[in-house]
Amino acid sequence: MFGVYDNFPDIIHGFAHFECNSSPSELGSAIIRALYKMNRRGRFLSSHKISTPLGCRIRLEFGVADGTDFNYIDEDVLNLSSDILSRVDLDTLDFLCVVRYYRIEKRRRKPLRFDYYLLRFTLSSGGGEVRVFHERGIRRLPIEDLILILVDSVNRELSRARGRGRHPHVKLTRLRAL
Repeated sequence: MFGVYDNFPDIIHGFAHFECNSSPSELGSAIIRALYKMNRRGRFLSSHKISTPLGCRIRLEFGVADGTDFNYIDEDVLNLSSDILSRVDLDTLDFLCVVRYYRIEKRRRKPLRFDYYLLRFTLSSGGGEVRVFHERGIRRLPIEDLILILVDSVNRELSRARGRGRHPHVKLTRLRAL
């Protein structure tokens, strides 16, 4: 089934609860658009809000679940997801997140070991939850920072879609890494 990973683990390494003033379908669309834009940009993250590992540049890539597989979120997958979300209300959306790390040495990027996360967004009227499972890697980027990056990107996307100011639409009520 689109958006759901059949083998999502029961054990999690972090979670966040949030309130949201958008409908679950609007929020689901904003999540996928935000992740698509992060994929498409292909830029490195730089933010004062996150603790970047010493001397590393970070890039995030996302895939959306489809049964036992994940599809990289490109324009085709974005269009497919928009079509599905316009017809069906999905209360669960699962994603694969690859956090790519690079160290700059002599003006060249040197790739370091990547982190792989599984993300599960559970959406409901008035809020929801995101669960994070660390699949593999050495976890250079704290899970809390990963969640903050996602919330910030989704809020920017909701602001663009609704034409409102920069006030948050998704407000974290609880954030914890285990």
